[in-house]
Amino acid sequence: MEPVSFTIANEVSMIPVIQSAAAYCRVAGADEEIARQTELAVEEIVTNIFQYEYLPGQEETITMTLSLKDGALQFLIRFRGIPFDVACLKQWEKKTGIDRIVESNGRGLGLRLLGRFGYEVTYHNLGWPGQEICVRRSIPAAESKPLPARKTQAASESCKTIFRRMRPGDAAAISRLAYFAYRYTYIREELYEPEQVRLRNADGRMKSYVIVNNKNDEVIGHMAFFSDDLFAAVPELAAGFVHPRFRGSGGFNELTELMVRDAQAEGWQGVCGMAVTSHFYSQLAALRTGTRESALFVSHLNPLAIPNIKDQAVSRESLLYLVRIFDRNHRQPYYAPSRHREMIAQIVRNVSATANFADVPREAPLPDRGKTETRTDTQQSGYLVIRRWGRDTLHTVSEILRNWCLDRLETIYLYLPLTQPATAVYGSDLEEMSFFFAGIMSGHSGADWLVMQYLNNRRNDYGLIKAATPFGKILIDYVRNCDPTAGGNPGKVQPAAL
Repeated sequence: MEPVSFTIANEVSMIPVIQSAAAYCRVAGADEEIARQTELAVEEIVTNIFQYEYLPGQEETITMTLSLKDGALQFLIRFRGIPFDVACLKQWEKKTGIDRIVESNGRGLGLRLLGRFGYEVTYHNLGWPGQEICVRRSIPAAESKPLPARKTQAASESCKTIFRRMRPGDAAAISRLAYFAYRYTYIREELYEPEQVRLRNADGRMKSYVIVNNKNDEVIGHMAFFSDDLFAAVPELAAGFVHPRFRGSGGFNELTELMVRDAQAEGWQGVCGMAVTSHFYSQLAALRTGTRESALFVSHLNPLAIPNIKDQAVSRESLLYLVRIFDRNHRQPYYAPSRHREMIAQIVRNVSATANFADVPREAPLPDRGKTETRTDTQQSGYLVIRRWGRDTLHTVSEILRNWCLDRLETIYLYLPLTQPATAVYGSDLEEMSFFFAGIMSGHSGADWLVMQYLNNRRNDYGLIKAATPFGKILIDYVRNCDPTAGGNPGKVQPAAL
């Protein structure tokens, strides 16, 4: 039988909610007497917590989890109140007489009831999380009865489908698909609000495509283009959701082909995508769109929860950036730091493009003031873009880095214009600040970007990062060898041979 949890405010008016413990007992197979005793005992415990375990006027919550395991009912009560004297409570539990209960305004009544009804009770002080009371009572084997098995649908169904642009009436179905795929962990919160899905498709911030069951017009899949406000050169393919009943049906392949054709017709220079690295599934899906690995964004976001996938991140998730360039020959000359030139050349070949490396000047004359842009997100990441190098740029980067570290951002990404000589000249200065190589991102008219990254007082476990292709593994190894927090030496690192 699955556990049930609920959280209430520490107010006496919320006591009726606690009485649901009796209903749980009945469903678990306990007889009416046990259910009634449980209701009375738990109500007394919670009432005593409200009355004696908080400071006057203190507003808190209390959480109860009800479960059935190994023939025993268990009630786990957690709250943040005044720390227990566990030794004293054990003494109360052993010898709480009626006189003592009267003297203490009834505080021992719950313990007396628990002992009388045959419950086992343990108490724990948990430190900052507060306190925990665990109450257990065995149910005779004859009384315990499992719930009927939950009906599940087939892992994959087939149907005739059509592929089209989203219509306003599809918005609610898209939000439901986001929930089916990720529960409430997907990084684009707006997708859980149908109104926002409609609005963003109307104003162009998002361009949704759907897979529709031709039999009943049910929306069973979704993918969208998102234009990055910092890098609008290529739209991102993201928010790929499919109804669990139709996973593995292959519909995404046709959907993305339609989207790529539309992107080419609309004059985009390519498409890109981000794939998680805690498992292979999203990488394989991205590779089927024709995109290829170009950068590794380490510690990019908080873990996502994807139902029915076993290998999932328990720490911050790293992402691979993959890109498909339509005009592969139109890349402007790169002014790349010499130590990373060979790896950059391998990345360019991996995405089937061509690039020329310009000679690095000894000095790069600069204007007094450069131009930068910044952005932060809800994933505790910061983005710093150098639009134009200036004499003040290194100082500006240093100041922004310091402030963001004080703001406790987890990871900071720095974007350097490969078309400007200063990127090659001052790359080593940035590595002295502990920025390290991430990869290449596509820019307008072939003016691409070198991406570097900084981990704020943390180490990344590269052993948890998985690659779906040999080149993905090469890129991950190269980034790890550049990362000073992983023992890397950016001045000596060499890429592996393909």
